[in-house]
Amino acid sequence: MIKIGICDDELAIHNQVKKYILDKNFGEKTEIVSFLNGADLLEYGDTIDILLLDIVMPEMDGIDVGRLVSRQKNAPKIIMLTSMRERFKEAFEISAYRFVTKPIVQSELIQAIL
Repeated sequence: MIKIGICDDELAIHNQVKKYILDKNFGEKTEIVSFLNGADLLEYGDTIDILLLDIVMPEMDGIDVGRLVSRQKNAPKIIMLTSMRERFKEAFEISAYRFVTKPIVQSELIQAIL
């Protein structure tokens, strides 16, 4: 089983990303967990394999959340989801695996996950 976390403050993004992921058959069971802010993600107790993380969120910036998540034991592979192309260098500071820009293209998202 693969567990994918989505951390984005926009509910529409969650719905779009879930649809894109569920439309693609990964050959194994996929569980998707959603977080509308960084605090909820950081409080989550289970392991996540892949984290789709927005940069611009209220209260706690996605880069700050990513720094904390990347220090955890069994840290997930982080894929940044954002329209903030000018901040891509910051994503490398948290060892982000990929950078998927909004508006999200299904093929680009799936390629990043694979």
